Amino acid sequence: MRSLFFSLILAGMGPSLQAQNTAQIQQSTQSAVQAAQQANRASVRATQQANGQAVRDSQQAGQNAAATQQRCRDCAARTPRFSMKSGTYSAPFTVTITADRNAAIYYTLDGWTPTFDSEKYNGPIEVESTMTLQAIAISPRGVVSRVTIADFKLPDGEPMSVFPGLPPVEIPNAASSGRPVIPKGTPVPLAFVSPVNSKTARVGDKLALVLAQDVTSDGVVLLNKGTPSIATITEIDTPKAMGVPAEIFFKADYIQADGTAIKLHGSAAKQGQDQEGKAAAHAVVVPGGLFVHGKDAEIHQGAVFTAYVDTDTPLRGH
Repeated sequence: MRSLFFSLILAGMGPSLQAQNTAQIQQSTQSAVQAAQQANRASVRATQQANGQAVRDSQQAGQNAAATQQRCRDCAARTPRFSMKSGTYSAPFTVTITADRNAAIYYTLDGWTPTFDSEKYNGPIEVESTMTLQAIAISPRGVVSRVTIADFKLPDGEPMSVFPGLPPVEIPNAASSGRPVIPKGTPVPLAFVSPVNSKTARVGDKLALVLAQDVTSDGVVLLNKGTPSIATITEIDTPKAMGVPAEIFFKADYIQADGTAIKLHGSAAKQGQDQEGKAAAHAVVVPGGLFVHGKDAEIHQGAVFTAYVDTDTPLRGH
């Protein structure tokens, strides 16, 4: 009887428990749906915020790039352009050099690479003999362009700075009164005794040169051709990517004559072969232009460089 009683009680409670369980399940399901909806809305907000930030970052980057371009419009220096191309010409002519509006142009006619110390371009250049014209442009920020080179040949024209065909350097009245004096500013053509290569040379190396021609005054030889001289390497730029070549910079120190060290001043540079065209061609075919380097710089034996006497110097041996 007792068992039957409890069974009847449980049977009476059954529908109530089932309803309670169903309500709990519905409530849990509703909570899960609400949580999923909240998570989805949060994800959408985060995506919108990220996209908005990306747009703002992109706009800021564009503004920064524009500002940088505006600030640095004078930073770069494009390669100068010549009005005449390399070639053989039947008569003398003039060459004009152009570059960016605010750039300064420096040039050489003697085979040496232009530097800040070279001749500054101020107008058309007269080409009256066979020569090599080289020019660089320097922006207001001091950025140096690549070198433009042109070889001009004229009939019967002798190349400039050919050793040993230079005429003697004549100093008027240097020996007219007693002990001769080599005046300040006297040009001294010097020839390299040995070749110099940027690959093996080092900054600070002493370079052996000799006087390329006699220095005379009123028929008297004051400095003999072959008199030894010394120069020093001041800088070496190694070859770089995109075909940028190596370059050697040096300065004259002195020439030793009859126990007198005549102090000199003057500097020059020599650049290797520029491989810009080759690098550009590689960059078009495959992205390999960055791997193309320029050539090492080499100063050939016998190359002539003109230095200048730094101060009035009396000669001891005369």
